[in-house]
Amino acid sequence: MKNIKLETKKGFWAWLHRNRLTVVVMSFIILAPLTLVAVSYIGSYTSNRIAYFDVEETAETVYVKKFKDIDEIQGFEIFVEWAELKNAYQPVDSELWVGGYYTFDIWYEANPNYTINSIFITPLLQTDWADMRTVGNRVTITENQKNIAIEFNYHLPVKPLPFVSVGEPNLYLKVEYSVSYGGTAVNKVEYVKYSLKGLNPQLVIVD
Repeated sequence: MKNIKLETKKGFWAWLHRNRLTVVVMSFIILAPLTLVAVSYIGSYTSNRIAYFDVEETAETVYVKKFKDIDEIQGFEIFVEWAELKNAYQPVDSELWVGGYYTFDIWYEANPNYTINSIFITPLLQTDWADMRTVGNRVTITENQKNIAIEFNYHLPVKPLPFVSVGEPNLYLKVEYSVSYGGTAVNKVEYVKYSLKGLNPQLVIVD
């Protein structure tokens, strides 16, 4: 039995030695496409989960990787209702998509023992997996509902990669606020992510 095992091992290594170039080439042919696919998925996944709130990137642009939920900011809670959706359309003889927008009703409620002096938000619509983004205007919000509109001139859903479908963007908020504790005012900045996945707007505008 030992002799049989030794002969099998010797035979395998001899075969591998004789065909080493073929094995290397076949390994490259198989692994190279898999590596490229993996790199494509990982690159697309990571790059589109980093947000920035400038219309164009500059030397001062801040890139954000970590986000809070709308109820995780100390001192107050932000409320978001998806009010309207108008899908972009493509005019005849044009490569551009136009006329699309999302609107949201946004407000906050202060937590007990906190005095909120002011809150400004900068909204951003950005998709996972695909490079589709629009930055809205910086606006102030109060404890009364405020309707905020953000243009979004992209066609959805899309499939940027096999087995990956993008249906809606995420709503990101840069939240700049001043809050007082015990008579001392403190200015802070927080970043919030609000997923639209599985949600529906109150109204869909159709031309």
